[in-house]
Amino acid sequence: MNKFIKFCLDKDLQGFLDQYQAPEGEVAFAKNIPATEANHRIIKMIAKTVPLRRRYRGHSKPWYDRPGAFVHKKWADTIALYPKTEYGPNGYTWLGEKVN
Repeated sequence: MNKFIKFCLDKDLQGFLDQYQAPEGEVAFAKNIPATEANHRIIKMIAKTVPLRRRYRGHSKPWYDRPGAFVHKKWADTIALYPKTEYGPNGYTWLGEKVN
């Protein structure tokens, strides 16, 4: 994650992101965040500072047969956070920094 953005985040939010940090080499900056109402509120606070995309992850349920690469927010088990990238002449960038 961009050091400036991390600096701008509240210490509690930094601790939250450190708890769910994605492995090195991943595009995501946080993974395997449990999809609870409290975590949704925390992610909403982070999104006010950090441009991000949420991706919901989970397994099919007996009552919910999901498509291969999609889980609806309502049925998600976990959440992954990705930088909201822009495409320009230098390829994909996030806040001016090149992304893999």
